[in-house]
Amino acid sequence: MYPLEQLQVYHIGTTSEYLFHLTEDVMLRTELGLLSSAFSVDVKENSGCCVMHSVLDPSVSVGAGSVVEYSRLGAGASVGVGSIVSSCWIPAGLSVPDSVFMHSLCVNHKQKTRFVTVVFGINDDLKRSVGAPAFMEDLNLFGVSVAESLFRWGLENEALRFSGDASNCSLWGACLFPVCSDQQSSFSLTVEMLQAALSGSTFTLPRDTQLMSMQEALQCKDLQQMLEFRTGLYEDLKQRKPNN
Repeated sequence: MYPLEQLQVYHIGTTSEYLFHLTEDVMLRTELGLLSSAFSVDVKENSGCCVMHSVLDPSVSVGAGSVVEYSRLGAGASVGVGSIVSSCWIPAGLSVPDSVFMHSLCVNHKQKTRFVTVVFGINDDLKRSVGAPAFMEDLNLFGVSVAESLFRWGLENEALRFSGDASNCSLWGACLFPVCSDQQSSFSLTVEMLQAALSGSTFTLPRDTQLMSMQEALQCKDLQQMLEFRTGLYEDLKQRKPNN
């Protein structure tokens, strides 16, 4: 038992803190023995990133200050600077921009197994709320208003649904993310939406696409399927790691 005065407390309560402590905080990394690559393959050493339990094609690049965890990245895929990629299957050639958080979930949707990939800016305030959907202009996503993002996706403001309390509308409950039949198409579609929002270009969702919020995705997540994805990564990593 260490005296209290010898203990240190590290607070990791935000995405920014998570990135800092896992990629830049030399003291914490030293104390916990954190590595740039933990049980992963084809990760370039000394790249300033942190990759955990992931399979990367040798051609993949991960920017400094980014964290990739429990993910699979195909040939030519890339992750920008200061981003978090969690539980994602990134198809070949796709790119994750700087300073975003992307997370894929398997969900039970209308009695079927489906996938949702959520994305937020690292500095987006998911807790900020407005009293009604009519005030969505006051909610910012990737540095622009939610209303502007909807316009770029070809959606009317009235089409946006908020889960939970109708008088407490926030990014957490904004139904912005497409429900797809498989993990890769889920990631691809969300990336297309993200790129349109960031570039100011327009993008039209496939007809009859269902949209879900982060809140809903967590409420109906399929933990068994998500664990099976991680198990697949583990088995693949065992086969690829040298001396195993």
